[in-house]
Amino acid sequence: MSAWWSSGRNNINNSWYANNNGNIDNNNFYNSQRCAPLVNFINRKRFMTISDAIDTYLVCRSNKRRSSDSIMYEIHYERNLVRLCAAVNDRSLQPTAYVFITMRPRPREVFASDMDGRIAQHYIDQRLRPLLDARMTARSFNNRVGYGPDVAVNRFIEDLWEVSEGFTREAWVVYGDLQGFFPNVSLDIAYRQIRGVIEEDYHGDDKDDLLYLVLIAIYSFPTKHCYRKSPRHFWEDYPREKSVFSKPDGIGSTLGFLIWQNANNYLLNDFDHRQTDNYGFHYVRYVDDMRWVVQDKEAFLPMMHGIREELESLHCTLHPRKFRCQRADAKHEFIGRHICCGRVHCSRRVRRNAFEAVRRFNAMHPRPALVEKFLCTMNSYTGLFRNVDEFGTLRRLAEAVSERWYRYVELDGRRMCFVARPEYRHKELLAMRYDLKLNKISRKKRNDKRGNQRTGAQAA
Repeated sequence: MSAWWSSGRNNINNSWYANNNGNIDNNNFYNSQRCAPLVNFINRKRFMTISDAIDTYLVCRSNKRRSSDSIMYEIHYERNLVRLCAAVNDRSLQPTAYVFITMRPRPREVFASDMDGRIAQHYIDQRLRPLLDARMTARSFNNRVGYGPDVAVNRFIEDLWEVSEGFTREAWVVYGDLQGFFPNVSLDIAYRQIRGVIEEDYHGDDKDDLLYLVLIAIYSFPTKHCYRKSPRHFWEDYPREKSVFSKPDGIGSTLGFLIWQNANNYLLNDFDHRQTDNYGFHYVRYVDDMRWVVQDKEAFLPMMHGIREELESLHCTLHPRKFRCQRADAKHEFIGRHICCGRVHCSRRVRRNAFEAVRRFNAMHPRPALVEKFLCTMNSYTGLFRNVDEFGTLRRLAEAVSERWYRYVELDGRRMCFVARPEYRHKELLAMRYDLKLNKISRKKRNDKRGNQRTGAQAA
């Protein structure tokens, strides 16, 4: 027979067509006379079930339920999840993506996967994150539960205080920033590292599914099949070296994919351990921003040549214009914060954007439909200000809000945030919009609660 066959299915019922004359082979592999790829007959311990897909889908949609993608997917989510399970079990998953350029706070090229791809990446994240956290040092703070930018800043302040002994002796801070970190990542290096972690540390029955999804997520090549949601002329002004479209195959991770948040954070894990465990440096890293706090800069700076070589072996390059060394008692910048002798302030850009948002809302005509938008925007800034030494800025921000808005919102002095007045809260707005009676809603909630308590008592 001169025909050749591929290694996957065509769809849920038929095997892949692939013969020498271009004809489609439409054999049903459930028939006795069937042709099917070898992967269909491998005895796997476990297949992805609809229960796995539903659990992951609920986690995936928790913070994105109002997005258009999530709404369209949820209309027929049972059918979509069954199709997703079949695609994963058949090894025929083909996620798609779209790309856009966000202009604030600075231009960034962001890729977003379709809902199938997002669910698959959350499936990976639920199983992979604990394994990575167990291996990573406590000096890396990106995309980790219990860490984050505030914890990274606090750790940096502790290092400043400890090395300088309360700012009583000379100490130096060395700045490092990776140039074009995401667009220049090697897919092979990232996949090899993640695959090694799964093969060594993961012992679940769905290891084959996990390895397959990692392979699909990392080697998805979104530039080959994405569609652009931003006008094409946005890319004309976007730096070519920062765009994944300008990179060869095998180079370039994407902002917006959850898998790359985990993979890129773990990419520098060996480098992080060498800085803290082998060299004993006071070192902090958040994504691609690195800070060393040392007592003797003359002894540290000659080591930068070896640090650069180690980073280059991972396809990473220190930014030549963002490398500097300055005294510990000077004013430092880290993750949008200004730090000076233990005091922390937000950057001028954050404060400027906050007051610009106030001017934008003051120019609007306040109405109940805009209350939630106002609260989401303003409380994002009040949350930043109250976590640092910016209470004066927060007070001035509240004073800058027009009196017309205080008809619908008020400032909670205890929590230092804006809240809706009782008659304009979310439940009241829904009742106003759909002509509902809140006493019926409250009564139904009380009955449901009593029913749950009665059921629990009977079970006990």
